Amino acid sequence: MLTHPQTIWPQTLSICMIVKNEARLLGRCLESCRDIADEIIINDTGSTDVTVEIAQSHGARVVVSEWKNDFSYSRNISLRAASCAWILWLDADDVVPSQSIPIINDLKKKRGRSGVWLCRAEPETGRHRHGICPGTDVS
Repeated sequence: MLTHPQTIWPQTLSICMIVKNEARLLGRCLESCRDIADEIIINDTGSTDVTVEIAQSHGARVVVSEWKNDFSYSRNISLRAASCAWILWLDADDVVPSQSIPIINDLKKKRGRSGVWLCRAEPETGRHRHGICPGTDVS
């Protein structure tokens, strides 16, 4: 079992994901977040397509684990492997909008403890939930 790294790098962002057979979507997702990611941690739960190769071609660290029908178990595997101060959880069908890149990079530079609420846009349904807004400093 992976343990959390001893060193957490300040002003950095880990992208964490669970994937299985996401070759069709993963490249687009990883390309969209390349300018904000200081590391990408992918927990692959048994892909039989080229998902792992796509992740590695984008510089991802791939951790392979068995799917136990438990999203929290698989999510925690990727979170434990992360070494950055910030973590952004994405699904393979997510895309980080280009207009959000400078906002996220600015947020990474903030000192103290802050939170961020991100927007999830679902183009296929036209639904948008929430929006990017810097959290309140709680330090």
